[in-house]
Amino acid sequence: MNVDQLRRDLQQAEGVQSCLYDDATGVRLTRGSTIQGYPTIGIGHRADLPLSPAAIRFLLDEDIAAAMADLDRHLPWWRRQPEPVQRALCELTFSMGVTGLVGFHDLLSALQVGAYQIAADALGASRWRTQVPDLRARRIMAQLRGNAAEAE
Repeated sequence: MNVDQLRRDLQQAEGVQSCLYDDATGVRLTRGSTIQGYPTIGIGHRADLPLSPAAIRFLLDEDIAAAMADLDRHLPWWRRQPEPVQRALCELTFSMGVTGLVGFHDLLSALQVGAYQIAADALGASRWRTQVPDLRARRIMAQLRGNAAEAE
């Protein structure tokens, strides 16, 4: 079977939607939308069906790449940080978006000068700390604190 032709046929018949939509009406779905058909995305992919492990990994990799690109645009110094700090910044961007992260002035200022303990303390004192699961917050803060000895 010619899979390339099948892809073209399906794309023509279904259209391409990069956002979630109702397949019965073609209307883009937003929070609180009423659905008549099935939530759908891409080229007729029913979003109510389970994703394969490969699709989940692909989406995660795309989201990580987007977070890294946002950090490159908004905080270009982030790549000069130790690897655990880079991971922490990527995870924070993944969690709250880069626009949320850039509001953490004390955290970012401390990281830029290598004051990792102060950066971890600033993160711990933030409202973010109360909004995420404790294990995640402690792990990210430990990633930052683990670099304090390296900076001295």
